[in-house]
Amino acid sequence: MMNEYKSRFESFTSNEFYVRADSDHPLDWNIGLDSNGHKALKLRGKFNVQKIEGTKFVQIQQFSKGEIKAIVFSLMGDSYSNQFYTFVEDMVTMSREASDAQEGYIKVIRNFARWKGMFQNCSKDYLTNERIMGLIAEILFLQNELIPTYGEEVAAKSWTGQELTHKDFYVNNLWYEVKAISVGKTTVKISSLEQLESSDKGYLIVYQLEKVSAESNGISLNQLVKKVYESMMTDSARQYFIEEVSKQGFAFHEYYDSVRYKVCEKSKYLVDVDFPKLTHNNVCDEVVKAEYHLNLGLLKKHIVG
Repeated sequence: MMNEYKSRFESFTSNEFYVRADSDHPLDWNIGLDSNGHKALKLRGKFNVQKIEGTKFVQIQQFSKGEIKAIVFSLMGDSYSNQFYTFVEDMVTMSREASDAQEGYIKVIRNFARWKGMFQNCSKDYLTNERIMGLIAEILFLQNELIPTYGEEVAAKSWTGQELTHKDFYVNNLWYEVKAISVGKTTVKISSLEQLESSDKGYLIVYQLEKVSAESNGISLNQLVKKVYESMMTDSARQYFIEEVSKQGFAFHEYYDSVRYKVCEKSKYLVDVDFPKLTHNNVCDEVVKAEYHLNLGLLKKHIVG
């Protein structure tokens, strides 16, 4: 994933040295190195400072010099530079329409709150291939099916609010469970009794993905998350989206650029009373937890799209 700020930050050699991030931007954004030599993003202007706490990976300092205030986001450790470059790009981009420094500052602190969870994921292990595939499938379904149907805010909220329903998406009394399997695989795993259990109509969505080389034009998780996030027009939709990908353990690691998939097939199954499934209603009381596998070859009559 290329980012215009990568080469600019790597060219800085002097501490406490900053340059304008974007000469055409209405806000006074600066990038450079702070007094300790850490990569830093600074916003200067006339705004009322609010209390805001940083994270283990991004330290925040705020300064005043007369009427001019400054807030500085400093990266603690070069291991997370890839994530920081994307963060900087997003901060500069999302504040471009601010009418003045005060509005821009409010947008900035709200946006940082969204990024906190993702920065906390930086030191965690990479997602497994299985989880990468699953997240790609869910984001593709959100992007290509739900957003065009319901709009970005309702669609994104249907994803983040799914914990109570045990479904990936729940919107307008419809639910969707999205699965990703390797191409050629003939079964799909259902992880719990609750996953296909509901009094409401729902759908099982199965993506068949093929892993391709890093040099191919396949889908990378970094690019997909960035594309969908940047396409969203409202702050609330962006917040719902970034919270969910953060909750699933994602952070912008270079590793995810090298893991790429292409979609070979997508199938949609209607899950109604005739669909074969295990639920609390059709297993004995002694069974309180279960996972099982469905044979896709025997489910063709349930395909609706």
